[in-house]
Amino acid sequence: MNIISSWTRIFKIHLITLTHAIPIVYPSSIAKLIWDFINMIVIMINLFLVPVTVIFEFSYSSILARGILYIMAYILVVDIIINLNTGFFKKGQVVKNHYDIFINYCAHNIFTDMFAVAPFVMSLFTEIGMHLDNDDSRY
Repeated sequence: MNIISSWTRIFKIHLITLTHAIPIVYPSSIAKLIWDFINMIVIMINLFLVPVTVIFEFSYSSILARGILYIMAYILVVDIIINLNTGFFKKGQVVKNHYDIFINYCAHNIFTDMFAVAPFVMSLFTEIGMHLDNDDSRY
C-alpha cells in the first residue's frame, strides 16, 4: 500500500507541475476571439458538409481536399484543449484555476463538444483509412 500511495503522490506532483506550466487563456482576449472565429468557420462548414455526405452518400474527400479535412479535424480537437485551458467569468472575476476550469468545462460543455467532434473525426479518419486501403490494393 505504501508503494501505491507514493506513486500516487508522485503522479499528483507531476500533474500539478504540468498544469502550472500550461498558460490560461483569458476568455475575452483577442487571441481567443480570433480562435473562436476560426472555429466558427469550421463549424459552419461542418453544418453543410456532414448532412450532404450523409444524405447524398458522398465522401468527405470528394467535396473538400483531404488536407483541409485534416486541418478541420485538428482545429476541432485543439478547440477542446484550448477550452480546457480557458478561464471563465464568475461573479465578474476571471477564474484562472485549472481545476475549476476543468470542472466548469465538464459541467457545461464537454458533452456537446464530444458529441459534435467525435463523430466527424471518427468518420473522417475511417473514410481516409478506407481510401488508403483501396490505394494499396491497386499495387
